[in-house]
Amino acid sequence: MKNVMTFESFVFEASEGVKIAKSLMRLDDMAWKKLGIKNGSQLYRDPKLQAEYKNIIWTGLQGREEEIQAHSQDVYDKLEDQNYHALNNLLSLMGLIDMKMKNYYTDSHKTSPNSYLNPQFAS
Repeated sequence: MKNVMTFESFVFEASEGVKIAKSLMRLDDMAWKKLGIKNGSQLYRDPKLQAEYKNIIWTGLQGREEEIQAHSQDVYDKLEDQNYHALNNLLSLMGLIDMKMKNYYTDSHKTSPNSYLNPQFAS
């Protein structure tokens, strides 16, 4: 009898970083809904909205900073794959994930302020 591959053979446990990213995506979705954000451009153009967004995200992740940092690359990759660019932008500026991107986001805001979060709202 041949060895038959079944669907169960391909099931795998999501990494801790992916689980954290999914929690952050739910938090981000809640923030966008609460603030009435329709798209990233709306968020990037409005300093008041950016400050409110940052406060919601910061409040929601309190106590999980070290956990996020410990799995930062997995978190960053999953958020990028799922198009959570504003969240990655914010978390990078806050120093929680992908530190090399912090400089990129800071420099990019200088040249394209309506395409990135203002670094002053992330600190």
